[in-house]
Order: sequence, then structure tokens, then C-alpha cells
Amino acid sequence: MVYPALTYLEELGYVTVQLEGNRKCYELSETGREYLTANRDRVELMLAKLSHIARKMDSVRRAFAGEEPADISEGGWAPELNEARRTLKHALLRRDNAPAAEQRRIAEILMRAAREIESGDASKSDKAGDDSAENKDGEPNA
Repeated sequence: MVYPALTYLEELGYVTVQLEGNRKCYELSETGREYLTANRDRVELMLAKLSHIARKMDSVRRAFAGEEPADISEGGWAPELNEARRTLKHALLRRDNAPAAEQRRIAEILMRAAREIESGDASKSDKAGDDSAENKDGEPNA
């Protein structure tokens, strides 16, 4: 599978190839670098997906071998994150017949969460909770 893909990339002009004895050495061409730069987000997403698949495969391998799940330091998922993901999946499954307006509301919630996750800024959620907190009279908390 790799060599046909490399040949295709060579035909597109994204890589150059040089023979070193009876081996071929592939290198990104300038056109390939430009394409990679222009599509950096897609490439990073593909690599993240591959990493996720590898993590899932390792999890399955560990389960079949009777081993403990990977620790967070080894690339495993925190139990709280697994539980949150499962809970979200179940909530979405239970709302599979929601009307269009409700689907849009759910989409807005998920998009806000995705933006916060992508930004990596935990202070946003902490601040949002503090700013919206009100006392019993409806006045903002100090």
C-alpha cells in the first residue's frame, strides 16, 4: 500500500525520489511542502485520528491479554473522560428523534464545548461559571 501511495505523490509532484543503490529515497518537494502547509489542519486531524485508533487498538490488545488499561502517562484515557464520553453518547442516542430546533440547540452546546476543548483554556469555563453565578436576589456574586 505504501509504494503505490508514494508513486501517486510523485506523480502529483509532492515528493521527489532518488535511487540509493537498490533503494528509493523519497523527500517532500517544494510543492509538497506548500500543499502540506496549506492543509496543516487536515493533516493534524488525520494524525490525531491515527493516534486515536492506535490507542483503541492498544486498549483492545490489553483487554484480550488480561492487562490493566493504560495509565494516563502511557497515553490512556482518564476514567472521568471515558465516563463523560459515554454519557454524551448515551444522551445523544436518547435524543435521536429530537425536533430540528432541539437538534440545533444541542449542536450549539457541542460547538461551544469543542471550541473550549480546542482552545485548551480551562479558565474560560471557570470564569463562565463564576460570572453567571447569582445570589438568591438575582444579583451577581462578588
